[in-house]
Amino acid sequence: MKKCFVYYRFSSEQQRDGASIVRQKEVLQEYIKRHNVCDGMDDPEVVEILDESLSAFKGLNMSEGRLGKWMDQVRIGMWDGSRLVVESIDRFSRLNPFTVLSYISELVSHKITMIDASNNMWINLANSQLLPIVTMSAQRAYEESVIKSKRIADGWRRRRDSAFNDNGIVTNKTPQWIDVVDNKYVLNDKAEVVRERYLDCVNPVSVHQRLLKFCVRKVMNGNSIDRGEQNQYTRFYVTAE
Repeated sequence: MKKCFVYYRFSSEQQRDGASIVRQKEVLQEYIKRHNVCDGMDDPEVVEILDESLSAFKGLNMSEGRLGKWMDQVRIGMWDGSRLVVESIDRFSRLNPFTVLSYISELVSHKITMIDASNNMWINLANSQLLPIVTMSAQRAYEESVIKSKRIADGWRRRRDSAFNDNGIVTNKTPQWIDVVDNKYVLNDKAEVVRERYLDCVNPVSVHQRLLKFCVRKVMNGNSIDRGEQNQYTRFYVTAE
């Protein structure tokens, strides 16, 4: 069945509350309308594919995301003759250009046109002259991500080295049982709870012993034990922010 698909993606959790998706939707919806992208499709309604907080450089949108699931459907012939609209090649993938071209080749083999709205490129078998431009776009996106990845890795290395040499901290982001005091990591009163839960995992018998003592104490005090109080001892979670 021929349909018009539009793909949106952002890479990091920090972008969730930003304008990335809003901007992408505005740009692509206007492009689809202006260029009559859905004309000739079996279904005139646009189908949205959204991947949130998934890196295209690491290939997570293909291995874990909705785009990867859609590609699986493409491979079994579900969407032959359809169209996929993206803001640019780098929204689709930032992997090595050879890998990107292999994905595009799969689309072309199923007569699917991928549309790069930023460059107004309709990538299909009839427009093979666009291949050099597509390759250069994929190479540019890949190189940008490689450079960014190296910079981030170098930044974390410097932080770790500085923390080790100065006996300080690497980051202010800590679990709930650790505070930052005078550039030092300090355990707070919640650390004891974490320690107890760890011991419970190492020695499950202690959980039952604690539950037994709790029940005996309640009964001796003449109090009943409701289901909610019993259930609070069945699972333990350690959360971090």
